[in-house]
Amino acid sequence: DSIDCDFDNNTTFWGLQELVARCLFEGGECLVVKRVVPNPIKKVALQLQVLEPDHIDTLKTGIPTSTGGMITQGIEFDSQGRKIAYWLFPQHPGEYLVNKQPNSIRFLAQDVLHIFRPKRASQLRGEPKGVSTFNKLRDLEEYSDATRVQKKVAACFSVFVTDSAEPMGGAGSDGGYQMERVEPGMIEYLQPGQDVQFASPPASDGYDEFMMRNLQGVAAGYGVTYEELTRDYSRVNFTSGRMANISF
Repeated sequence: DSIDCDFDNNTTFWGLQELVARCLFEGGECLVVKRVVPNPIKKVALQLQVLEPDHIDTLKTGIPTSTGGMITQGIEFDSQGRKIAYWLFPQHPGEYLVNKQPNSIRFLAQDVLHIFRPKRASQLRGEPKGVSTFNKLRDLEEYSDATRVQKKVAACFSVFVTDSAEPMGGAGSDGGYQMERVEPGMIEYLQPGQDVQFASPPASDGYDEFMMRNLQGVAAGYGVTYEELTRDYSRVNFTSGRMANISF
């Protein structure tokens, strides 16, 4: 239950493991830097610092070293292609000012745990789980937003009152006033000569079926069941749900 193991003094060893797992799921990889902080008060001198993969200085790439090695994507290799060091930013790059370039620091590879699941030989960086579904998720979000706006516009029942009399300044003389919003229950008096025409957007029929099919693909991309992803059990009975859960 002690937080002495955490370099940032935020959580326990179990909390660090959860943080690493969350970082792996979101970013595809995680860095754990081993820090030795001598302190006579604390029993534990070794502390662990969990860092997001953004701390790797990827701008350091294609740089040869004096020992015959190479720095590729912020990772330094020796002449035989083995990892010997990492070039890391002391703070997250997003925390710096725009006009200030952060300087990365060299950490020996033996002091850095680069955690990720390689899917091919010679892979240097990790890949987020479900990355194949990112475009689908973005499209679903835009489709859901468009449908929500369409429903809001359709719910705006309004009344427009027109006057057939000719105005003093000629037809359409409204003094520069322009109506730009339609609100529920609105009553708008139009100037003589003005008219209102509404567009007829296509109906959003099949919204539930479309979302379900696409979310099934998202669930497959993450390696989970549709029910686990959405908590929607309306389309399964006890037997089919139990079989899918056991398989999962």
